[in-house]
Amino acid sequence: MISEFISKARPMVDACSRAASAIDLSVDQLGDLAFRDTGKFVLVNIAAGSLVAYENGIPVMEMDAIVGKPEHETPEFDTEITSVRLNPTWTVPWSIVREEDWLERLETDPDFFRRNRFEIRDGDGDLMSLDEAAADPHRVRKFIQAPGRYNALGKFRFNIGSSQAIYLHDTRNRENFYDGSPITLSHGCVRIEKPLSFAAWLLERSESEITAMTRDGWTRDISLGTDVPIIMDYFTAWPNSAGELMIYDDIYDKEKPACRRPEEKS
Repeated sequence: MISEFISKARPMVDACSRAASAIDLSVDQLGDLAFRDTGKFVLVNIAAGSLVAYENGIPVMEMDAIVGKPEHETPEFDTEITSVRLNPTWTVPWSIVREEDWLERLETDPDFFRRNRFEIRDGDGDLMSLDEAAADPHRVRKFIQAPGRYNALGKFRFNIGSSQAIYLHDTRNRENFYDGSPITLSHGCVRIEKPLSFAAWLLERSESEITAMTRDGWTRDISLGTDVPIIMDYFTAWPNSAGELMIYDDIYDKEKPACRRPEEKS
């Protein structure tokens, strides 16, 4: 059991160290989580920025992940991956619209919406021209990005049974996985390093088959034969593939002091 592995490391570290705090948090987070030892199972460790795919309890695929900024934390949950969306559209969350002043941008930088292939819709779902939207921005209710090379979600979106509008997806900014960028860049969803390999594994098809299915550019969902369980949780102490206990940054400031050191007497 992973919880036993992590717990055994506790006596080996300074009782008041940051490592002790990380171990305590991870053991607490494990709680009653149902790790599966049969079939397929996916674990996203938010603190580590990692995704591991398991089959019958054995890791078969690992990759980096980019998670939510501290002000837009990726939530923790235990659910299922239900389908893979090829060539997804992207409906921009209203939090991004507000924070990045998209309504003002309609007037100051209309070419942004043309370049990046956004359509704009009002509260009735009717399409608005850029001129209409700029003239009356308060009617705007949705910015929807067409599928393709400019789409923020890339070629793949992995749909999960969450009520929080959170999902895993590809990204057009693949350089973020290799250029030393922080793991906290998103507004809550999880960008994954190897979306093609992950899609092939979930759908039990070859990567060449999946690639061929995306070439027509059409948006479509492909249901998994059997939903795949996924746990997204936050572990700042976790074993790596070599069985070594790793201590990760507490990116969301969830740890508590393991103990209080007595004040030195003068």
